[in-house]
Amino acid sequence: MKALSTFRAIALFATVAVVTPVQASTNGQCDFACRESRGDVFSPDAVRQLSDAIAPAAPAVVWQSDSKAFYYARTLASDVALYKVDPIAQTRQEVIRASTILARAGVKGVPAGSLPAAALSVDGGGQRVRLNIGEERLTYTLADNTVSRSRPDRHAATSPDGQYKVWTKDHNLYSSTADGDAVQLSNDGELWRSFSSGMADTQPTDIAAITGRADARAPRIGWIGSGTKFYIQRQDLRTTGDLWQIDSLAQPRPRMITQKMPLPGETNLPVSELWIFDAKGGPAVRVDTGDWVHVGNLDPGQGGIWPSRDGRTLYFARMTRGYSAVELCAADVATGKVRVILREAPSDGWSVRFADFRELEKGFLWRSDRSGFQHYGLYDWSGRFVRDVTPGNTSAWSILDLSPDGREMIYTAFDDARYRNPAQFRIHIAKIGTGKSRPLDREDAHHEVTLAPDGRHYVDAFSRPDLAPTMVVRDRAGVIVMTVESSDTSALERSGWRSPARIRTLAADKATPLYGWLWLPGQNSDEGSLPIVADVYPGPSTEMGPIRFDPDNPNGRLAAAGFAVLNIGQRGGTFIRGKRYQHYPFEVGSVRDYPIADNKAAIRGVASQFPVIDIDRVSIIGHSGGGLMAATAMMLAPDFYKVGVASAGNHDNHLYEMGSGEFNFGDPLTGPAGSPDGYATNQALAPRLQGKLLLIHGALDNDVPLGNTMRLSDALIKAGKNFDLLILPSQRHGFRGVDREYVRRKTLAYLLEHLDGVEPPVDLMPTAPSGQ
Repeated sequence: MKALSTFRAIALFATVAVVTPVQASTNGQCDFACRESRGDVFSPDAVRQLSDAIAPAAPAVVWQSDSKAFYYARTLASDVALYKVDPIAQTRQEVIRASTILARAGVKGVPAGSLPAAALSVDGGGQRVRLNIGEERLTYTLADNTVSRSRPDRHAATSPDGQYKVWTKDHNLYSSTADGDAVQLSNDGELWRSFSSGMADTQPTDIAAITGRADARAPRIGWIGSGTKFYIQRQDLRTTGDLWQIDSLAQPRPRMITQKMPLPGETNLPVSELWIFDAKGGPAVRVDTGDWVHVGNLDPGQGGIWPSRDGRTLYFARMTRGYSAVELCAADVATGKVRVILREAPSDGWSVRFADFRELEKGFLWRSDRSGFQHYGLYDWSGRFVRDVTPGNTSAWSILDLSPDGREMIYTAFDDARYRNPAQFRIHIAKIGTGKSRPLDREDAHHEVTLAPDGRHYVDAFSRPDLAPTMVVRDRAGVIVMTVESSDTSALERSGWRSPARIRTLAADKATPLYGWLWLPGQNSDEGSLPIVADVYPGPSTEMGPIRFDPDNPNGRLAAAGFAVLNIGQRGGTFIRGKRYQHYPFEVGSVRDYPIADNKAAIRGVASQFPVIDIDRVSIIGHSGGGLMAATAMMLAPDFYKVGVASAGNHDNHLYEMGSGEFNFGDPLTGPAGSPDGYATNQALAPRLQGKLLLIHGALDNDVPLGNTMRLSDALIKAGKNFDLLILPSQRHGFRGVDREYVRRKTLAYLLEHLDGVEPPVDLMPTAPSGQ
């Protein structure tokens, strides 16, 4: 139930599920093809054709090292363009387009209009522009207009001085200089105790080793200072239990893939190791992390380790299973000896999923939930708490800048849920010595920010799903000194596109505000009475709603076919609204049931605001944790939810990885969301199913095991229930390629059939892909 890297990923899969009882169609005789085509205006290709007048919502900004100018790339209808902006001179000029680089390099068959903005980048000096096309890189030198072609070496990490490269081979570490021989740095690596990046996941499979891809990417190392020493984590999974996937499409015989995944309540857990190496060679140092289950955070190599400024100390966080206690530690880089600086063990557990720390001259900053919200606090080196630096009824997220004297910091924090959508980032400045903080922006929007190296200016792109982006430059006081780009949505609106409506309603307790978005059919559609589709994700880490302008959001495309599509949060969905909100599953005492009452209340509340919604035709769709929630709703409240699509759902959290399960819900038997019988499961609800339910799962899912959907399917069969099941033979947790489009259309067809009486087509895809 890990949150996927973006909301778009969840929504693309979530829009593959929803159903309710058949009612007379309000859209005349419009068949599946007719209804599906109404969403074309929301397709990525259609939106891109009208994107020239829309500023980027999340630009990848590269400041010059002297902080005098910055660069960013943006998509155009048929190209990608790179711009240079000088805030002092108030100028913005186009540097080059991807089409120019492709033409000069003689590249054929790659339309510039198919490339993302991220394909085009520039070095910090603005001398060379890079265009990445698959595994190839085109480097354009602006001084002489020449282009070179290369394949970037992604298998090695380069030292800060550029003299050493570090890579892995057969699970061990190696290093070399540009003209020197390779030096083997470790010799005890093996399959399930590997330094290879391809094996560095929380629950790795052996497929990378089988296919030779384990060493294709650089090891996940962190350099210590500007020298040659680095740290790296390794998981010892040799005694951890196995899971398996069967690749039925492998030739000539199906192939079994082995995976290591600790499950909730098990005792044979991975051992998390922390090592220090020198790229020059010599003996390695193993940091004495003790027998703590988690070092850094739940995911090895994903943060929670911080080298000191002088390179002599390695600070790190370590956590017990379930995060019942956390310690901030300092390791001697030379010896690996560890001392504890700070320990937190609150009675209701520690809720900070990603620890954060900043070293100061006379103390340090540490993010903690001691106040009920996640705030940065100032501590002295004895571990004594001095004061909160980021106070208020909001949670802080990241430190963007610390002044050289350590007296002031700029940071991001979530908005105040009492007044506005809390998922939005706002930018704040705080005085560390006094704990006084104030926002630097005023706009009711989400802010994407990139600071200049000198901290005097920053780029701010602010937007909402219903507010097209504006890109500005602000000074350190938050004053806008230049507007780089603004947006004009008139062309989008003329095409029939429609922005979602902002939603604020109340939870089942009739007191807690819930925030979300409602998509309705486009401006060129005849709405009539609309069935409602709830696109859900229960959290608890994130509620997965959109936060920035996203004109090709898949929910808009689904709504255009004749639905009201609601995405809204619920108590227990996220940490950003405070510990009590996050721990609502503890109050309910169930990992399964906690989001349903709030979702029902939200749907009723929204229907009262939008009379076009038919409250008797309610459906629910979701992916991953949303798949769990969708299936739960169909069985827990069968009189309310009539159609459901549940993809890749963790229907039985006993069959999901221990780290996330116990962090979010505690021990299955003794934790606050457990019971003497363990976590509540969806298969226990199978006899209650009444409506139409479609279950979808990838056969090779290496996040939520296929067994989750198989266990629910078995229970439904034993209960004699009529349900639908789709297994995708080649797919993992995130659906890709033709399967993703197939699932989108399958979901739409399922919803149209059972909510509006539209007969599903014989051929879901317009044309069968060649060779498929």
